[in-house]
Amino acid sequence: MLKNIKFYALAIGVMALPALSSCSDDDNDGGSDIPGYTKVGEITFENTNIVLAGPTSSGQNLYSEYSEGTKFISGSISFNKGADAISFGLNTQGQWYPNIPTLYNGGMFLSQFNLRSNPDTETGDWWYSYNNQCSVYNTDSTDGANKGAGDDHSNTFAIVNGWCNDSEISQVYGSGKEVGLGGFHFDNNAEFLIGEIEVCNTSYVYGSIINGNSFTTPLPESNGWFKVLAYGYDAEGKITNGGRPVEYVICNYGSNSPRKIIDDDWEDWNLSQLGEVNRIVFNFIGSDTGEYGLNTPAYIALDNIEIYAKKN
Repeated sequence: MLKNIKFYALAIGVMALPALSSCSDDDNDGGSDIPGYTKVGEITFENTNIVLAGPTSSGQNLYSEYSEGTKFISGSISFNKGADAISFGLNTQGQWYPNIPTLYNGGMFLSQFNLRSNPDTETGDWWYSYNNQCSVYNTDSTDGANKGAGDDHSNTFAIVNGWCNDSEISQVYGSGKEVGLGGFHFDNNAEFLIGEIEVCNTSYVYGSIINGNSFTTPLPESNGWFKVLAYGYDAEGKITNGGRPVEYVICNYGSNSPRKIIDDDWEDWNLSQLGEVNRIVFNFIGSDTGEYGLNTPAYIALDNIEIYAKKN
């Protein structure tokens, strides 16, 4: 998981037993806007039986020490009329917590939280700290309602977390020395093309970029920038698109083009350039990087993942 979160974290206790949840999310209109491909599904994350992050927006049940309810470990969602499935969860490999499924190692989970300011019980930078790491910053929804904060006012969305040095990206998948990045994969070594996904900043990221925190100054003041990179891997674990990621500029307050102010709602991001993939992982890079790595929190929310198969 992002290094600055580890400084806040409590020590991990006993390992949780994995619990895979599965359901169908087969939003398929049968059409195609990618030449040579047909849309076979869209993952909306709605109406699943997958455990949501909770019980508060800190996401206590994403850590193996949690003992007051059901932990989240992993989830699976079927599509293509139930013939295929997408899976995601908490990583079990990490520098500090090997063989333990925990968000300290990064991963992908589901949430409905959307706190964008401090509730009455909190003060200071609470709303843009790890204590609110499961909230999305979507001004099209009602602050603190914890519903309707997904894309198109849906309730549920995914959040990915994780970071590694660029030099380690070849070890993300297939090498036996994987680093912890958030992402998802298709079951049974299947490969599909990902079209558009919707992305939105989390409150932790948005507030840290605008206001700064104990690790970083506000990026607008430092003329800073922040990006998320999507990497694709095929069923053999080989990186696609010649090793090149598809990038999304979260913000750019510097003089280099294109200049961009951070978004406060859901935006389109097309990943089809990665080609047919079995796995997608997300990494983050930014101007505020120090001795221990990236200082800006490494999170982004995802929704409505379009999935395409090659036409016969």
